[in-house]
Amino acid sequence: MNKEISLDVSGMGIIMFSEYAVEHIKEGEDYFSTNYQTGEEVLNHVYQGTIVGFCTSSPGIYILKIKSGYPEETILASAEYKMRLGIQVKGGKIHFKDLFVLMDWMVGYYPEEQSVEMEDGYYNITMHSNKPESGRLGDDQVIYIYFNKLDSMPKLKFNGVPTLCE
Repeated sequence: MNKEISLDVSGMGIIMFSEYAVEHIKEGEDYFSTNYQTGEEVLNHVYQGTIVGFCTSSPGIYILKIKSGYPEETILASAEYKMRLGIQVKGGKIHFKDLFVLMDWMVGYYPEEQSVEMEDGYYNITMHSNKPESGRLGDDQVIYIYFNKLDSMPKLKFNGVPTLCE
């Protein structure tokens, strides 16, 4: 797996999910305000591996470099920002979107350029990034996202909303 996704984030974060995880959300629904606004609500989804979100701490353009396996330990150790998440994939695909799409949901809107084909199952997600050369988070910031297949959902522990960048 090796795909690059450019994502324009107007909110403070990014979500990833398979379609099964959002099939209950109605057209135009503000799912964010009612189900994804508090740390507890976000963590409920993150721990189940359904709508997996993380805070980028800034709007902007993020370049997601999607890969399989794990990053080299030396690269991970030298990264300014790093985090581990998990996801359950069903339907052979996951989608990446700006967190704020949850405020006005569009049923069935999954552009191919924001989607990755992936075998069904549970995955450990390892992410890492560095502050862009400009020093501004979200300024064409590259985030490496590695997926490694597991037998079950990984055990995760966060104090509040998972945050990749400061």
